[in-house]
Amino acid sequence: MNAHSQPPRWADLLLETFVAPDLLEDVQGDLHEVFYKRVAEVGLARARREYALAVVRYLRPFFLNRKQSASSSIKQSDMVRSYFKIAFRNITRHKAYSFVNIAGLTLGLTACLLISLFVWDETRYDLFLTDGARVFRVYNEHTDAQGTIEMAVAPPMYTTTLQTEFPEVEKTARIMMTAQHKTLFESGNTKSYEENGLFIDSTFFEVFPLPFRYGSPVKALDDRASIVISPEMAQRFFHSEDVVGKQILMNKQPYLIKGVVPNHPKFHLQFDYIIPLAAIQLPAERMQSWRWNQFYNYVKVKKGVDIQPLERKFQALVKEKNGALC
Repeated sequence: MNAHSQPPRWADLLLETFVAPDLLEDVQGDLHEVFYKRVAEVGLARARREYALAVVRYLRPFFLNRKQSASSSIKQSDMVRSYFKIAFRNITRHKAYSFVNIAGLTLGLTACLLISLFVWDETRYDLFLTDGARVFRVYNEHTDAQGTIEMAVAPPMYTTTLQTEFPEVEKTARIMMTAQHKTLFESGNTKSYEENGLFIDSTFFEVFPLPFRYGSPVKALDDRASIVISPEMAQRFFHSEDVVGKQILMNKQPYLIKGVVPNHPKFHLQFDYIIPLAAIQLPAERMQSWRWNQFYNYVKVKKGVDIQPLERKFQALVKEKNGALC
């Protein structure tokens, strides 16, 4: 391309003299591109006039030569402002399309946030317990031709065997699974049916060291006629929380209150009262069963114990016992 088909030299000199150095390359490049396109469309003479006019329009305060830092700062802020203007124009021009996109984005972000909060909240359970990382629940896994079923309940002999035959185990506890039913409690003239109760081993508070508001966990459930209740239940029957040593009737049978334990919102078990398993007086053959899946079994291992080898050894023992009973 010969010199006669170039933009006016005086116009380029004007740009190079007055336009800020950090803007010059972009501005001049864009103008040259438009110039050569207009030469093909309207001819050289008119393209040169348009080029000169465009150069004059660029001689505004924003483009004038100045210190690099100030120019860069103005350029960035102007660019951000321009993005917002363009976004606003697109939104107002395509209202329905913009509404669908914004609503979808908002719904997606909200759902993601709620799911994240739910998962985070679920992982907070039982973290307040001392040595909670050493406590495990034993569950049943049954596999047949139809697939594998996992059950939270297991036979009572699981914890008995773990406690007596595995030195890795520090303490065990069982909770009897019972059908949801109402139990009559009485104290003086106050009568009420309670349904949120637990029937547990006397070692429960050694596995789960829940804080007592009144009373002590030491031997709290050693007597089969003892009971531990929640502060809410204490208020309902005695209008006070300090009720240790008082008596309450359960199904017309007297029980001595040994402790008052509040429910922790992040404990996986919630209750109004706790009764020792000995109070039910279950037959010995039932408590020695390897097939009666009626208990939630918990095991607390000693410090430093690797749970995986213990799990494998116990699984082998369970298979051996169940095979012998077939």
